[in-house]
Amino acid sequence: MNENLKLRSLGILLLMCLFSFGAYAQGRQVSGTVTDAKGEPQIGVSVGVKGTTQGTMTDIDGKFKIKVPSDKSVLRFTYVGFKPHEVTVGKQSTFKIVLHEEAKDLDEVVVIGYGTVRKGELTGATASINEKMLKDIPVASAAEALTGRLSGVQVTTTEGSPDAEIQIRVRGGGSITQDNSPLYIVDGFPVNSIGDISPSDIKDMRVLKDAASTAIYGARGANGVILITTKEGTEGKITVDFNAYWGAKKITKYLDMMSPYDYVMWQYELDPSSKTTPETGFNRLYGAYQDLDIYKSKQGTNWQKEVFGRTAFQQNYNLNISGGSKATKFSLGLNHIDENSIMIGSGFQKSNINFKLKTEINKHLSFDFNTRLNYQIVDGAGVSSGSGSTTRLRNSLKYAPVKGISSFGVDQEYDDDDDVTSSSLLYNPVESTNDEYKKRKRFSNNYQAAVNWKIIKPLTFRSEWGYEFKREHTEQVWGPSTSTAKGEAGKPSATFTKVDGSSYRIANTLTYDQRNFVKGHNLNIVLGQEVYAQDSEELVANSKFFPQSMTTSEILAMMSAGKAQPTETTIALPNRLSSFFGRINYSALDRYLATVTFRADGSSKFAKGNRWGFFPSAAFAWRVSGEPFMVDYDWISDLKIRVSVGTAGNNRISDGLWKNTYNGTESVKDYYINGEIVSYLVPGKQLANPDLKWETTLTRNIGVDYSFWNSRVSGALDFYWNTTHDLLIEAPIASSSGYTTQYQNFGRTSNKGIEFNVDALIVNKKDFSLSASFNIGFNKNRVEKFKNGESNYKTYSSKWNGNSAAPFDDYIIREGEAVGQMYGYITGGMYTFDDFDYIGTGTYPYRLKGDTDGSKTEAAASLIGAKYFGPGSLKLVDKDGNIATSTDAKTVIGNANPDLIGGFNLTARYKGFDLSAFFNFSIGNDVYNANKIDNSCYSGSRKYNNLVEEMKNRFTYIDPATGYLAYNDPVRLAEINKNATIWSPYMTTAVLHSWAVEDGSFLRFNNLTLGYTFPKRWVKKLGLTNLRIYGTVYNVCVITGYSGFDPEVSTRNSTAMTPGVDYSAYPKSRSFIGGVNVSF
Repeated sequence: MNENLKLRSLGILLLMCLFSFGAYAQGRQVSGTVTDAKGEPQIGVSVGVKGTTQGTMTDIDGKFKIKVPSDKSVLRFTYVGFKPHEVTVGKQSTFKIVLHEEAKDLDEVVVIGYGTVRKGELTGATASINEKMLKDIPVASAAEALTGRLSGVQVTTTEGSPDAEIQIRVRGGGSITQDNSPLYIVDGFPVNSIGDISPSDIKDMRVLKDAASTAIYGARGANGVILITTKEGTEGKITVDFNAYWGAKKITKYLDMMSPYDYVMWQYELDPSSKTTPETGFNRLYGAYQDLDIYKSKQGTNWQKEVFGRTAFQQNYNLNISGGSKATKFSLGLNHIDENSIMIGSGFQKSNINFKLKTEINKHLSFDFNTRLNYQIVDGAGVSSGSGSTTRLRNSLKYAPVKGISSFGVDQEYDDDDDVTSSSLLYNPVESTNDEYKKRKRFSNNYQAAVNWKIIKPLTFRSEWGYEFKREHTEQVWGPSTSTAKGEAGKPSATFTKVDGSSYRIANTLTYDQRNFVKGHNLNIVLGQEVYAQDSEELVANSKFFPQSMTTSEILAMMSAGKAQPTETTIALPNRLSSFFGRINYSALDRYLATVTFRADGSSKFAKGNRWGFFPSAAFAWRVSGEPFMVDYDWISDLKIRVSVGTAGNNRISDGLWKNTYNGTESVKDYYINGEIVSYLVPGKQLANPDLKWETTLTRNIGVDYSFWNSRVSGALDFYWNTTHDLLIEAPIASSSGYTTQYQNFGRTSNKGIEFNVDALIVNKKDFSLSASFNIGFNKNRVEKFKNGESNYKTYSSKWNGNSAAPFDDYIIREGEAVGQMYGYITGGMYTFDDFDYIGTGTYPYRLKGDTDGSKTEAAASLIGAKYFGPGSLKLVDKDGNIATSTDAKTVIGNANPDLIGGFNLTARYKGFDLSAFFNFSIGNDVYNANKIDNSCYSGSRKYNNLVEEMKNRFTYIDPATGYLAYNDPVRLAEINKNATIWSPYMTTAVLHSWAVEDGSFLRFNNLTLGYTFPKRWVKKLGLTNLRIYGTVYNVCVITGYSGFDPEVSTRNSTAMTPGVDYSAYPKSRSFIGGVNVSF
């Protein structure tokens, strides 16, 4: 019975399925036409039946045919740029559908190389920041506006000085020894820096990252391109926007150094003989050993606070006037910044003028003109110039916190400051800072003009001309208290430096832009030619041995009062670039997109036969969301897949490397005959190479652009692989050639990575909105091929401690590994008594176990320059844990490259209030804390140098009970050091070891802004159209495990090989500002 029931049920089920299939198969066909609001037929419109996979597209006449299962079926019509439309079939058989345009982000016109394109038709990997993102958050520079906001773009502010170098890297950069900065284009004109662009003048900043975007720039696009478009006038009445803010800044952190008591005890340890010979310098300066406890009551001087502790005030004013008629539009921007910096004597002023004019002469001809003027004054000598003892921060950290017994009002028998200075190579931080004058004045003016000729409707010719002139004038005076003057008999000296540079650009393009040249097919073709020229010259005049009584102003007014040195002049070799380029953009049905680009560049930096480089690229994109089979996924606003491949070049080397050059002796070293400096021409140190050619980067990219839920959520995901070959590298050559190095093409690097960003409008109500953005980038750098003579590696020195002082060769480039690797010893802690046999005789009475002849002990001791080698000394080991006795034990101990970089932003609005919080982060990068090394050893046998506070718990060789040396008493030595936590700093050689390589990962709360916009009805009574007040905190806090001032640092940048060194960096500050935005 049950079996019959089951069979009967199964039969009914099969009949129902067959009936359903038959009913579906018997669905009827409907047809119709789709037009826009003007009645124009629309080709390629997706037509689908909701709830099924059935779909079709309209033909060239906008007509369609499709089968529907039933009268209850719903037809859905979708097309890029139009609002989706749905209709129930009912009894109708024919339909006339009208689609209405929708103002979507995809229709936005964006600037690309030598033209514009609809955002929806982009085939390359790009990212941008617009004026809407910048208007409510004041930033001091254009580079600062990029920090943490775009995936794959790493922005590093190397230190906290007012004119600190800001390094920008797009997808890691591919060159080993050359500049990896992107190409900067401002309103079509290439510039070396964007530091003189006022953020308030910026309309849009777009970063081009893959070959589809950058190949049009050929020679200079290998490291990415940053396009900046400044604000333009708009048709209508004149509008006036005034923005101003005022604020103050303070240092965020001081390093902890030893107290006066611990400092004095360290000085005693360096001079223990004073216990038995009271007439020595230590006793006369600091008193007898048994009385040193008095220094525990002395707070001492915090020299960091004296030099960097002031409250620095800042102010910024910006005025923008714009307007115009239908034919003529203009925009004028004025900006002035005046800020002091946290270091005494330092400050910054900058003034900008930006004027832009567009006018239509007739319906075929129009004219564009814009000019930018910038004037900067930078006061102060900074802190990170020079190395070793010549750096300002070193003085502030290591200078004695107490002067000695004279600080207690006791007359000293011994107060020879010159002797203390010569022994320490330190100078009073406040006196030397105030006594060193430096003022840099920079002026630049840029003029650009263009004529646009609409020959016929789809064909336009544009001719652009640009000229830029820059002048930098630096005045520097070293007074008697500075290290420079101390090395010249205490006599002041002065230097004037003048650098003039100019460049011009001429570009002509012919553009064919035809939409629907065949119904549903769009074509844009650009053909162009460009020439670019750059020249510069430099003059350096200096005088020495001014009378000590002369003030800075007197020296500047009477340079003849000193002994004039030979004047150095340099006229740089001309830099010329000639280019031809072309690009084809094609789109079919707004779904299938293609871009093909080609550029040829000829550069004067290479010899004939190698001057021309050729850089093609191709990109394809498929808008999947426009396909009929996507019609039922109405939550997908846009979905586009992109693929690109192409090449770009790099010629960022010095001019003239392909021919032999000569220098004046004064630019190499002073050359004297009969006591007088004379000048001769001498050959340069580099051997010419006429075979030099372009460094070329091959870029591959696969990406997805997405937008969901009516564009409430949007973003992009990209995968890339960049390979740079024919690297331009300075290679050592045989000394028998008479030269030391030669630039050559060899080697290959790669950068592989992933980038992701998302923007979300989380809440969007009348009185409340909440939005968020997030981006993250991963990049892996690798040296694929490298040679250095017969080796596949080369070491480099950061030279933070000078050219002739250790550590040497603290970075390494090696085939198969990354650029930016730190090279040193592994820290094994400190030696214990179990590591030695006490023999009681010789230079080293403690001998390493198993070392029968003492050679291993001597080698290990000399590696660190230990005077008392034995228990408590710094222990260095190799990667296998064996005791290091030579430089062969060095290995890779750090990597300056981050694993991940990114940022996120939260923005909220409630009625008139707005709140914004922005964070940026870096994960996985190491920082080479050279300050830590310098402040924890007896480097160069320099007395009177303070140490980091961590060293107060050091292993000591002085018996605190008696003040006598306990080095030769193992039992007592062990007893007095049973609680020691760190090795003895009594070593004269500064070595890089893993203790000083720290994780530089951080999460920075970059800025927090709270603003209020007054109701329109209130501000109208004041004759205004908008009034907003706000407060912003910059550098709110940093979450990091790094022990230095700030983990975002890189101060030894004379070569790209030594990133991530923290030595004598200008400390960063926290700013509190309040401002107002007013519109008339």
